Amino acid sequence: PDGKHLAPGSLDRPCHVYAISPAEGSANVIQPLTSHSRRASCITFSQDGQRFASGSVDGSVCLWCLRRKKIIGQPMIAHETPVRSLAFSRDGTLLASGSEKGEIRLWNTQRQEQIGGPLAGHTESVVALAFGPNKQLASGSYDRTVRVWSASPLEASPRHTLRGHTGPVCSVAFDRSGMTLASGAHDG
Repeated sequence: PDGKHLAPGSLDRPCHVYAISPAEGSANVIQPLTSHSRRASCITFSQDGQRFASGSVDGSVCLWCLRRKKIIGQPMIAHETPVRSLAFSRDGTLLASGSEKGEIRLWNTQRQEQIGGPLAGHTESVVALAFGPNKQLASGSYDRTVRVWSASPLEASPRHTLRGHTGPVCSVAFDRSGMTLASGAHDG
């Protein structure tokens, strides 16, 4: 969010967070992600740029403090299958995690506790998550659907299921007002 940090993923080595300096043309490793038992599969930054979260193929989610360069608390056992997507709410109080199995879980970031049960509805991997300004949550899946959920108050069933893509949905995003939702898919 601040343009000063980068967290690229890799299939063959652990992920790292880099401090980037465009003026100097340099990037320095400031944090290797070593708290997962297996490699990290997704990363997201909070909007204030103070924290980031990482999800792993081992099913765990970790919260990190960027300033202190260390994990906050302990890894959370989030899913039985690999974590494929993460998103912070705009105020940073909630974190959503999506799994390869098609489940979505919501987390209270202050207490690092799961809120309610899993949000079920997708039949394949959830690879895209995005919060709107009113804590509505959009999810995109390999099942070719976009679903919109209420995260506050939490509702276990989606408010809307959007169909129309002919390929896996790989990205979702709300505009600033939360009135428009865009989705991208492997269908062109």
